[in-house]
Amino acid sequence: MNTLKIKEAALDDLPQINALLEVSQLPASDIDLNKQLFLVALHDRTVIGTIALEVFGNSALLRSFAVDANFRSQQIGERLYREAVTQSKQKGITHLFLLTTTADKYFDRMNWQRIGRDEVPEAIGATTEFASLCPVSAIVMKLDI
Repeated sequence: MNTLKIKEAALDDLPQINALLEVSQLPASDIDLNKQLFLVALHDRTVIGTIALEVFGNSALLRSFAVDANFRSQQIGERLYREAVTQSKQKGITHLFLLTTTADKYFDRMNWQRIGRDEVPEAIGATTEFASLCPVSAIVMKLDI
């Protein structure tokens, strides 16, 4: 895919980000580009993938990770994920956390560890995604980077 570009999301990407998250059945009601660092994968000018970091000191919540179904199995998700980890390291983040109801096997392969909800930093636990948007049954995972 020669026309793929990964960049930090801009305000005009927001409608496409929201649409992709909605079709991917991921929370979007608390999206705020001032509070979360969003990266997008663009094919031409269309958002076909997204991933975000909600940063709290040296920890961050990895969230909003989705790739358009028509573009899966092309390593777009892997590229987005690697860029998010690179950005995390550059920002001095040492611990990533996430919640998932469907992608735990994917993150198992990336060496994430399953943890209890009570093992996340208070700031992560207080995020809207953690506190109310994701179900209590969601799997909590951590990666030390």
